[in-house]
Amino acid sequence: MKKFMLAGALWCLCFWSTAQIKSIQLQASGLTCALCTKAISQSLQQLPFIAKVNANIAESRFDIELKPDQLVHIDAIRKAVEDAGFSVAKLELLGQFSDWAIGVDKHVMAGTQAYHVLEASSQTPTRMQIVDRKFVSDKALKQVLKKSGKACVPTGQSATCCETDGIPPQTRVYHVILSS
Repeated sequence: MKKFMLAGALWCLCFWSTAQIKSIQLQASGLTCALCTKAISQSLQQLPFIAKVNANIAESRFDIELKPDQLVHIDAIRKAVEDAGFSVAKLELLGQFSDWAIGVDKHVMAGTQAYHVLEASSQTPTRMQIVDRKFVSDKALKQVLKKSGKACVPTGQSATCCETDGIPPQTRVYHVILSS
């Protein structure tokens, strides 16, 4: 009975974290032609939580529709782009994040994923930009590192600063900027 209740609780946590994310906008760097765009699209469409990828060649942008009730793996998106031979220049998750207890330089556990809010320009955010290494340019990363002196920012792994906000040790922490 305990195993059944634990499995149900884990399913709810996964569902809760994905229910907020409605779609994703990804901008890739290094694209030069339609074949580049096709390679990234095909790589992304192999991920089990992605329903559809719409490419905008002119802006090097991919609008990603998600399958309902699927856990989104942010690092898997980055890896899919890198496996196609390119890199992520910008990754934004679109959805509803207003039920988070938003505080600048605070950690939030959403389902099974940990986030560190570095900046929040709205009390009802609908956009969450991932600003970790390999998700932004080196120039942008230097600005991100100035936003917080907490130990988890340069590494992307939980540190003692995260534990005070309830994030378990050895947890992947995504650093984010929330906006409307």
